[in-house]
Amino acid sequence: MDKYLEILSKIKSNSGEWTSLFDKIEQYIKGEISSQELMLNTDETAKGVIYNVINKLINYTEKEVRYFIELPQDKFFNTRSQRAIIVGKTQNIGINYELMETIGPNNMKMQCFGFVDKKYIEIEGDFSTIPNGAMLYQSDWYRIISKYPYLLELMHYLSIHDYYSNSDKDVSLEEEQKRINEIINRYINSPKDKEPNVHWIGKAETQYLPQEVIDSINFIIPIEYLTIEQVLSGQFGTFKELLSSQNTPENMNSRRK
Repeated sequence: MDKYLEILSKIKSNSGEWTSLFDKIEQYIKGEISSQELMLNTDETAKGVIYNVINKLINYTEKEVRYFIELPQDKFFNTRSQRAIIVGKTQNIGINYELMETIGPNNMKMQCFGFVDKKYIEIEGDFSTIPNGAMLYQSDWYRIISKYPYLLELMHYLSIHDYYSNSDKDVSLEEEQKRINEIINRYINSPKDKEPNVHWIGKAETQYLPQEVIDSINFIIPIEYLTIEQVLSGQFGTFKELLSSQNTPENMNSRRK
């Protein structure tokens, strides 16, 4: 249990207002109190802290650097920042986020020395040829995000919750999948010689990725070891039992919390 207690200590050092609750979580991890005792006299906010912290403890893996990419932020596949594979080094671990130091690519590092991991999604793969990440052409970005296992659910959510359009409120999953396929195919099949003629910030660093790099990429999806329902009921057994429980991929609704 030492590794989980060590991570908990790092989170606790950045969350001073929850000192007493973290003490109870530590007792729970050690097996000194039950889940019912952990949840005793907790308000809704404290329940959220317990949910986030315990899942983070079990999911957390110590890494020298981590690689991220931004998923679409609206139904038109727009993003908040430049399309890139971003590399970061963990500086601080929070209750439901990590503060990262930007390692690369250079254009992203010049724009911001740090970022919060929850604004992106972590990926893994063979990045030996791009150890500091890469600015991406649109075609490569679409190739990568098309591998995201919950892309349909994400885009369907973004479509039916689009603030400016009432026409998509009743769109079916089948219709959404067709729309996704059309957009992705349009970009990944467009002639490569056209993309370099489009100008954007960071273009000088942009490079096409070898197909083997794209093929190697997988998305790291957190596992929901402790569910919201279990937190609300207070019935989720010991920490050891959570560790050995059936791993369930975190669903889209939980991911957005």
